[in-house]
Amino acid sequence: MLMVRCSDGAEIAVYDPNPGGSPTVLLVPGFLLPHQMYEYQVQELLRRGYRPVAFDPRGGGFSAAEVGDYSYSQMAKDILHIVNTLRLHQFVLVGFSTGGAVALRYMNQCGGQGVKKLVLLAAASNFPSGALMETAARLQQLARADRPQMCWELTRILFKQPHSEAVLEWFSSLALAASPLGTSQFLENLCKEDCRWDLAHVHVPTAIFQGAEDVFLPCGLTEYQHREIGNSRLYTMEHSGHGLFYDELEPFNAAFFSFIAEE
Repeated sequence: MLMVRCSDGAEIAVYDPNPGGSPTVLLVPGFLLPHQMYEYQVQELLRRGYRPVAFDPRGGGFSAAEVGDYSYSQMAKDILHIVNTLRLHQFVLVGFSTGGAVALRYMNQCGGQGVKKLVLLAAASNFPSGALMETAARLQQLARADRPQMCWELTRILFKQPHSEAVLEWFSSLALAASPLGTSQFLENLCKEDCRWDLAHVHVPTAIFQGAEDVFLPCGLTEYQHREIGNSRLYTMEHSGHGLFYDELEPFNAAFFSFIAEE
């Protein structure tokens, strides 16, 4: 684990298990989940000789959890510091949910420095919108009084497919690993973000993944992303909810690796 100091002094925990691998895939988690949410993608990336780089977003995992800026713009700056510190270039940038929105902000605010391809996994780029705002408000209310229940509910609505209680408890524990302060400030900021203007700043080949059964993100929003981003490709996981990277693990990984391997 490497700690990267960002522009405001906050330290971000970064994981780079195969620095000699190629090409590089930089993975941005969503909802303050730590890097472990990508476990079943990182394992396969390593098996294929790639260089996966993942991190715990500020407020999550082992990263800093102080009073401060939890906006997408600050989190995009955090990515830039990681990119510069590790001297990453010609990498694939992957973002899930709110992490996808942060990836889009990076493409806008930081000019997409070093990115050769973009992968958006149920990217929550279109705030404010009804279902997303309602969910964020509900989670924010629970975070103030019963954060374990908030994490449990978040896990239950992430997935459409039936998963073992052990898997659901694991994801709930990942969410609970975020700091109370970080969770509260992140959710408060979430209701203010609108990333529609970032879409026009994407100028690299882009894969957009959506879950047909996603209760967080209606398919119309990902289809809007597809229309607004030139040279983009839309993948629909027909039996997935928001957590499409695990709901249909094998079909998702097949499409994901096919896209990032293309020349």
